[in-house]
Amino acid sequence: MDNEVQSELKNLLRQISVELSNTPLTSSSRLIIIMSLAIDKRMKLSDLMKVTGCGKGSIENHVSKLEEGGFVRTEKISFFKSPRVYAQLTDKGRNFYENYLRLIGKFLKDAELSHDARK
Repeated sequence: MDNEVQSELKNLLRQISVELSNTPLTSSSRLIIIMSLAIDKRMKLSDLMKVTGCGKGSIENHVSKLEEGGFVRTEKISFFKSPRVYAQLTDKGRNFYENYLRLIGKFLKDAELSHDARK
């Protein structure tokens, strides 16, 4: 692997690390929540529980941390006397998701080119 490509890959990894080191994003479950909301736009917490495998208390904690960080917003709606909580991405959450995908995509492309060059 030539030094320029290797340096670019390391730089991309540092950028990804910075993105993920945002305090509320230090959990893989929170990253999955953001990715899920980017796909489905608005989801009930019970659906996020199914996607992440988290229990009720854990999903409420994860969503609360993301909300405190400004990545998601929640809305509580009464449904036949039973409250349902919905979550959706904020602009900050959507921007994070798009930047994260861009960085991962670039890293994968560069890594593949580097791998192909070694053949």
